[in-house]
Amino acid sequence: MAGSEPNNGDLNEQIMDALIELLKHMGNLGQAIGAEFGLTGSDGMALHKLDCPMPMKDLAARMGCDASFITVIVDSLEKHGLARREPSQRDRPQQEHRPYRGRACHPGQDHQGSFGADAVV
Repeated sequence: MAGSEPNNGDLNEQIMDALIELLKHMGNLGQAIGAEFGLTGSDGMALHKLDCPMPMKDLAARMGCDASFITVIVDSLEKHGLARREPSQRDRPQQEHRPYRGRACHPGQDHQGSFGADAVV
């Protein structure tokens, strides 16, 4: 009977395959839901990463993309009423971008020094 049971390597591979499939389905579902509201996958990712006010360069780093692409994403979020631009508290010519819906920084996050450049809030 021992020969009919999967070994640990096979079981681990099956678990990883199932997890990958689950993540693919979650991603597809998230994109489908976002599309119903006119949002792209990048918009959704930005909303997820934008958990408190931050400079656009920080959001770009979190998303692993170029800051110029973040401008397009923030424009879309702003158009849909999901983010807003505000003058920076530290550097008036710059802007901060804030997520709407009362989202706040997670406990332990300190972005106090990050508002000197264009920031998504």
